[in-house]
Amino acid sequence: MGMHSRRRTGVWKTPLAVILALALLAPVLTAKERRGAEVVIVKKDGNVVQGELLAVKGTDLLIMNTSTSAEVMESLANIQTIERVPKKSKWMTGMIIGAIAGAVTGLVVTPEHPDPTDDMYLTKGSAAVVGAVGYGLVGAAIGGMIKDKAIKVERTDPDYLAGIAAKLKTWAREPY
Repeated sequence: MGMHSRRRTGVWKTPLAVILALALLAPVLTAKERRGAEVVIVKKDGNVVQGELLAVKGTDLLIMNTSTSAEVMESLANIQTIERVPKKSKWMTGMIIGAIAGAVTGLVVTPEHPDPTDDMYLTKGSAAVVGAVGYGLVGAAIGGMIKDKAIKVERTDPDYLAGIAAKLKTWAREPY
C-alpha cells in the first residue's frame, strides 16, 4: 500500500513542474509591441522635431514628440530632412565579426610548425588571439561609424513625396 501512495504523489510532480515553468515563461513569451523609429526632422522653416514615428498617412507623418510627449502631424511638403536615429550602435557587431575574422586568419595564415628561433614566433593559438583583438578593434571602430543616411525632401510633387512616404512606412509603428 505504501508503494501505491508514492506513485500517486509522483503523478502530480510533472504537471506541477510544467505549470510552474509555463507561469515563469509567460512574461518572456508575450509579444513585444512594435516601436516606431526614432527620427529627427528638420523642417524647411528651421524648426527641429524629434520623436517616435507612429504612422504615415498619405504624405503626413504622425510623430510622438520626445520633448512634449504630444502627437504631432507633419507634412512631408514642409520637411527638409528626416534622419533615423539608430537604436543602438553597431560597434559590438563589428567587434564580434572582426574578432572571428581575426581568429580565423590567425589560424589559417600561421604555419603548422613555426621556427622557434624566429623573432616573430607565434603559435596558431596566439596568432588567433592577436588577430581576434586586432580585427575586433578595427571592426568595432567601423561598426561605430555606421549610421543611416538622412532622407532629403528636395521636391514637393506628389509622386516624389509618395515614394518617400512608402519608405517611411517601414519605419513607422503602425503601417497604414
